[in-house]
Amino acid sequence: MDDLLRDLRVAACFLTRLPVPWPPDAPADALGRSMRLFPLAGAGIGLAAGLVWALALWLGAP
Repeated sequence: MDDLLRDLRVAACFLTRLPVPWPPDAPADALGRSMRLFPLAGAGIGLAAGLVWALALWLGAP
């Protein structure tokens, strides 16, 4: 389970510009291993962006 969460964190680090620190215990092949979680990380990023958009729309932002 820890490997899965670490790989998800590596995927989030790679796919966003957010200042997410690289996991210190990540092995050298961490990016290659985390590619399997790119769709899940992308879905989380899209969900967060959609929630921000919906909140802005609800608040009446142009």
